[in-house]
Amino acid sequence: MQAFSIAKACLIFAEARTKVMLHTSPAFLPKTISAFHFNQSVELKAFHPPPFQSDRERQLRTLCSVRALAYYVNRTQSWKQLEQFFVCYGAKYHVKPCLSKGYSN
Repeated sequence: MQAFSIAKACLIFAEARTKVMLHTSPAFLPKTISAFHFNQSVELKAFHPPPFQSDRERQLRTLCSVRALAYYVNRTQSWKQLEQFFVCYGAKYHVKPCLSKGYSN
């Protein structure tokens, strides 16, 4: 999770939010140094994209990871100063990158 970034080169939404490409941050250093582990990409396809054939399909759209990522990026862009995808916030943290142990909390 620490490998991903919200930088424009690392997070690319397709038109009509039909898919999203997540590229690892160039600053990320994986534990295993090999060509396979550098510059990995993840493609997520939309779950039940429009047009909807029924109300059930419209409800299933709320489970879409592409929709959730777009919503998260949009809602956090006003206060996020970091390009790391997930951050910790609050009185104790302000806005700091999450450590790997923070994801489980």
